[in-house]
Amino acid sequence: MKYHIYLIRGLYVAGGGALFKMLDKKISTETKLNVHICEDPLTAVARGT
Repeated sequence: MKYHIYLIRGLYVAGGGALFKMLDKKISTETKLNVHICEDPLTAVARGT
């Protein structure tokens, strides 16, 4: 399965949408995957982290 890495590591949310309250919980509930918010979601994509 080519998506197995998501099952192991989970999803990481970055960008302005990551600042919505409880977004990680909602995604986790719907997908049954671990969801993590980046340390600094607003600049994480620009910094490449």
